Amino acid sequence: MENKKTKKNQFSLLLNVMEQNPDVARGCKDVSRDSANALWDTIAESLNSLGPPTRTVTQWRKVWTDKKLQIERKLQHNKKEMTAIGGGPNTLHSFNDSEDRIIRLCSLQTTVNKDGHVFEIQSFGVTDPSSSMVAEESTLSDIEPSIKMDESFLVDAFHESGTGRSKSPMSGRQRGTKRPYRETLLENQAEDLSKIERHVSDCARFARKCYELDEKRYELEVKRLRLEVEKYNWEKKMMLEEQKNRNLQLELMKQILEIKRTSSDDSRQAEIAEMKQSSSDDE
Repeated sequence: MENKKTKKNQFSLLLNVMEQNPDVARGCKDVSRDSANALWDTIAESLNSLGPPTRTVTQWRKVWTDKKLQIERKLQHNKKEMTAIGGGPNTLHSFNDSEDRIIRLCSLQTTVNKDGHVFEIQSFGVTDPSSSMVAEESTLSDIEPSIKMDESFLVDAFHESGTGRSKSPMSGRQRGTKRPYRETLLENQAEDLSKIERHVSDCARFARKCYELDEKRYELEVKRLRLEVEKYNWEKKMMLEEQKNRNLQLELMKQILEIKRTSSDDSRQAEIAEMKQSSSDDE
């Protein structure tokens, strides 16, 4: 029985192609159906060449759609966990590099969090260094909703109260116990914003270079078209000159033939007249 699990190199190729065609990856309506179908035909052929497994175009499209839905459900789960109040085990989902690229490519954070908040994977009390964090664009004012008390703080609050009742997150912040965590979050968010600013500057610089190259390409294209027009006009002029020369040559040949014919007639008449003269003399 054929294994239907997508290989890593197949999905890596699919993701690379989607990053090169972000409108198709997001399913934008601006892309024509014919263009999208042609692209997916090419993608399916390339992915099947790396198989097995092999799939139809519709099945490969479903693989991409299912992956986006899976990541979106993880983000929704993380949003619910990050906004929850109280203790309990940490159930936040982490994301690998491919999933992180899909989140940025399809703007899934914006889709899940329509208010603009970023619900990251990082949570206090998680000691697994392999856990990754989805870094999305945010402002410092968006940090407050993403703060969640960790289990250790809730346990300390439970023992300090002596009543078997945990204190609320607000009381913890009032006592200043939560401040180091907030400072850490602020520093992380500030660092992320700095990275985003650098990336935006790089993108702007790249866009300017692309614009300059497009301008130069346009100027070269205009020059090429002008040269083509000049070449066409020159060739047309040369053809007219050649036609004119041919007409002159024909006219000259006609004149020469006419002169020859006239001279031939004159010489013939002269011979006839001479013959008549000689015959009359003989008589």
